[in-house]
Amino acid sequence: MKVISITLILLLCSCSSIQKPDKNLLSKKENWQISNYGSGGKLEFVNNIVNLEMGDPIQGMNWIGPQLPTSNYKLSLDAMRTQGNDFFVGLTFPVKDQFCSLIISGWGGTVTGLSSINELDASDNESTCDVVIKNQQWYNIELIVQDKFIKVYVDGKEIIHTETLNKNFSIRPEVEPSKPLGLATFYTSAKYRNFYLKTLD
Repeated sequence: MKVISITLILLLCSCSSIQKPDKNLLSKKENWQISNYGSGGKLEFVNNIVNLEMGDPIQGMNWIGPQLPTSNYKLSLDAMRTQGNDFFVGLTFPVKDQFCSLIISGWGGTVTGLSSINELDASDNESTCDVVIKNQQWYNIELIVQDKFIKVYVDGKEIIHTETLNKNFSIRPEVEPSKPLGLATFYTSAKYRNFYLKTLD
C-alpha cells in the first residue's frame, strides 16, 4: 500500500513539474519596441509598469521577442487609461495564421469588441458590447484564444465569446504596426502591468 501511495505522489509531482509557468511578457523591455505609428508618444518601463503616452492619433508597442503561440493560449494584463476618452487597450493578437485586435472602450465611448470579424469592425459585429471605463483605475483583461473560440473577460466577467469556425479574422490597415502582438491606444495615455501569456492544452 505504501509503495502505491509513493508512486502516486511521484506521478503527481512529475505532472506538476512539467507544467510551464506563465510567461511574463514585460520582464524584458528589449522584447518590445515602439510601434511605427509615427505619432511621437513615448514608451517607458518604470517599476514593472509600462507607460504609453498619448499619440496623434495612435500610439503603440509591439513584440519583437521570441516567437509566441498562435492558438490555444491566454493573455492577461492589467490596464489603466490615464488620459483621454477613447480606447486604451487595442490588443492585436494572432489567431492561427491570421490576426485580430481587441478594442476596449473605443469610438469615443464604450464600444468594445474584436476588429475585425468577416471584415466587420468591433463596432459592428457579433462581438460588439459596451464597457464603461473610468480613468485612473486598473482593469484586469483576459483574452483566451482556442482553436474553436475566442473569449474575453474584464475584471472576471465574460464580455465576449466568439466561435472561430468558418470566420475570417483580420485587423484594420492602420494597426499593422502592432503585429504580431501589440498594444495600442487612440488619443489616450495608458499604463500596463502584469502582462502574462499562458499556453493552453
